[in-house]
Amino acid sequence: MKIFFRLIPITLLICFLCFGISYIFNIENLTYLQTLQTNNGTKVYSFDFASYVNNIDINILKRATQNIFDTQTFKNIIEAWTTIWEDGYNFGDLMNTIVNGFIMTIDIIMVIINIPLILLRICSGILLTGLSIIGININNETGIIIPSLNAILDFAAIPYIQPAIF
Repeated sequence: MKIFFRLIPITLLICFLCFGISYIFNIENLTYLQTLQTNNGTKVYSFDFASYVNNIDINILKRATQNIFDTQTFKNIIEAWTTIWEDGYNFGDLMNTIVNGFIMTIDIIMVIINIPLILLRICSGILLTGLSIIGININNETGIIIPSLNAILDFAAIPYIQPAIF
């Protein structure tokens, strides 16, 4: 019973925040507060609490930090170097070694470039988490800010080049 009395004020606070945000920005489906029209023309507000909880549970920060350092690409380059020389020494093996050396150099440069992008992704994830906690629907595609933060979260990383095996 205590949890019930603690949950009601928090839910009401979130509903009032959502009502204020919806009223100020006047964007439909920006928050989880939905406006319903009754038959006699009055407005009724309903809060979609299940979607709100699901929005918080999508692990935004996990999306921000996944694939930070892809060590598998570097392991593949090392394995390519060892498998190239297994059948003896020839000119093609020498060229593959040189190409994979350049690929490894480019991948190391991409790691250095990806570090600020990772920080940008983490900041975007923190902002989206904060927005979802106050009740803003971060899966909403209207506006500029929320879709751009989602795009930064999902696509702000330069992919690594896989080794060349001929």
